[in-house]
Amino acid sequence: MASPKKRKNRKRNRHKGSTAAVPHTRQAARAEPAGRTALIVAATLGWFALIPLFWLVLAPRISEAIGEVPVVNTIAGWLPGGLAAVYTGVLLTVWEELPKPSRDRQKAIAIALWCLGSVTLPMVDAQLFVGYFAGLYAGMFAMLAWFPAWVLIAVARRPFTHTFTLSHAARGWGLIAGAVVALMLGAGPLRYWF
Repeated sequence: MASPKKRKNRKRNRHKGSTAAVPHTRQAARAEPAGRTALIVAATLGWFALIPLFWLVLAPRISEAIGEVPVVNTIAGWLPGGLAAVYTGVLLTVWEELPKPSRDRQKAIAIALWCLGSVTLPMVDAQLFVGYFAGLYAGMFAMLAWFPAWVLIAVARRPFTHTFTLSHAARGWGLIAGAVVALMLGAGPLRYWF
């Protein structure tokens, strides 16, 4: 015969099971809404349409408008790629303090900036002023500088932390430093490379 404690638990558990629970299936949890899939497809097609639009229409007009203004043309070229890198770097430095709902929104903004920055990667030989074209290359280097920056930071921290792992803040500062160094390269050596 069951003890009084077990009988009491059985009675309590019987009442819990009386409410009909909806069975949870993995496929129902993984299924994405049709609107999200359509949005992803439209964004991908729009991204491919932005490449010729930028290189054939926007880049020549921006280059003509800025002309040979020494600092402004390089910064204008660096801005799409550099802004993506700096925004992500700042986001990583404050990642731990961000509330959970804000993290998803900020991550979506960072992904959109990286996609827009990748549209401006120098792939087409366009007739642009040298400073603006050097700025576009600097923006490309800003988007690619995170890897060597993270390696250098990990190697420099190794004697003190005895590990190669980096915190979010260290990764963020590496991204920001890499973007700033790329801008300096665009303002100096890259202008004379072309």
